Amino acid sequence: MSEKVNNLRQFIQNEGIKTVSFDVFDTIVFRRVARPVDVFTAAFEHFSLTNELMMSADEFKELRVYVEKQVKRQAIHGEVSLEDIFASLPFPAKIIDGLKQAELEIEQKLGFVYQPMHDFIAGLVEQGIQVFLVSDMYLSQAQIRQCFFANYPQ
Repeated sequence: MSEKVNNLRQFIQNEGIKTVSFDVFDTIVFRRVARPVDVFTAAFEHFSLTNELMMSADEFKELRVYVEKQVKRQAIHGEVSLEDIFASLPFPAKIIDGLKQAELEIEQKLGFVYQPMHDFIAGLVEQGIQVFLVSDMYLSQAQIRQCFFANYPQ
């Protein structure tokens, strides 16, 4: 990777690029799961350690995926938040809060910052390049920071 990184860094410098942007997920942040929806299964299993809900982890995953799709279809601008998704689940507020918290905890547990990419971005910032991190995911900026960047300076 270092040769590609060096080539990219050189290209940015040679072209006089002043601003770059990177998608947070699958560029800087990765998860220790085969598929992103596996987070939902793990979150339900985590929730089930201290709570009982009359469904399996796979059934919850299917419901969670379905509800997210429905909420996105109904959104005027197509963007939805984690809160929007969980508010549409057919459970009492206490269960919804617990499931949402479990998902955030599992995101934090399974997610990690890919250090070579972090170092590359830090190098760009040191060179005076303005860097934007973007995401089209349902997690808010604060949730992304809490889950994945808690150990990094803001």
